[in-house]
Amino acid sequence: MAEAYLLSLDVQGARERLVSAREEERVRLRNDLHDGLGPLLVGARMQLAAAARAGSDARRADLVAGASADLGTASTTVRELIDGLRPAALDGGLVTALEDAAHGLLPDCEVVLDAPAELAPMPPAVEIAAYRIVTEAVTNVARHAVGVTRCTVSVRAAQHLVLLVGDDGPGVQAGPGAGVGLVSMRARAEELGGSCEISGTPEGTTVRVVLPLSASPRAAQPRTSRDVVPVDGPTIG
Repeated sequence: MAEAYLLSLDVQGARERLVSAREEERVRLRNDLHDGLGPLLVGARMQLAAAARAGSDARRADLVAGASADLGTASTTVRELIDGLRPAALDGGLVTALEDAAHGLLPDCEVVLDAPAELAPMPPAVEIAAYRIVTEAVTNVARHAVGVTRCTVSVRAAQHLVLLVGDDGPGVQAGPGAGVGLVSMRARAEELGGSCEISGTPEGTTVRVVLPLSASPRAAQPRTSRDVVPVDGPTIG
């Protein structure tokens, strides 16, 4: 009975995190649209209206130039909002996106990508979560792993998408005081019914992510030894 109760609490907690994450994203989008894009469009419209009333060609040209600049900024803002919903980097495929992100974040480190040349199509939510989690993991390598010389990103896909990110720097422990990035990676995985495990030793840190290749997110269930997905790949760290 006690175990069943704890399991129900875990499921409820996962559901609450999912709802909370969605609501936070909606609030972010609303604020970005209201505080960023909205004033730019209003300003451009007012400048064009003033240009139509301007008495001199020079004044009209200045107003049109200002409106054009505002519209350019608005266009950039829209692209950033779209990229926040689905990273443009994924247009070239998940493997290419992960490779580009790792090399971009670790320009002075040897980056090894161990992945198939192509992956079968997968649900957008899984693809986006995989990209965000791996990018955050590599960002943590760049930010915290002093003396790292090698980072390996491994991708395997069958019934699950399995991702490994490892480095040869000092190990990072993901305990109760874990940073926002580590918590975020776990939350993204759990929202899709997957898992994210971070282990650190003096020889390096490994992030292991398992995401089910199903179209519908589900509440995360606690994993047991029977749920472990075997991974054939290099030993990282």
